[in-house]
Amino acid sequence: MADAAPGWDDLAWLRRNTRLPLLLKGLLLGADAARAVDEGVDGIILSNHGGRVLDGLPSALDMLPDVIDATRGEVPLLLDGGVRQGTDIIKALALGAQAVLVGRPQMHALAVAGLPGVAHMLQILRAELEAALGQLGCRTPGGLSPDWLIALNR
Repeated sequence: MADAAPGWDDLAWLRRNTRLPLLLKGLLLGADAARAVDEGVDGIILSNHGGRVLDGLPSALDMLPDVIDATRGEVPLLLDGGVRQGTDIIKALALGAQAVLVGRPQMHALAVAGLPGVAHMLQILRAELEAALGQLGCRTPGGLSPDWLIALNR
């Protein structure tokens, strides 16, 4: 399997052969993220793939500050994994992620109630996000900073 896995050379080939935006998913280390920026990616999705293979990996949220430092704000950082409620979104955005991805809750909602279930789950997530912002006294997600995490007992 490792021999067939894509590597840095494959990323360089892809960058040379397309003008489409390239988002690289599955990085956790700042050094890898810095290299990805140097290789020309347009964004990074921090993910430990749900810890399915290596269950001792740190969460993407825990690694976000290191990746932000390493990438110097040159590309958008999206956080994947562990987003289950509105306060999870607050934490990721406050630490510097530009967006979060929601996977597992969508799959659960889809399995339970189909597309209406997914719509309901997203509505709940949005309501939780808005309630948390209101309780923090922050008008928009763009106003969040790491200082807000003290209130959430990160």
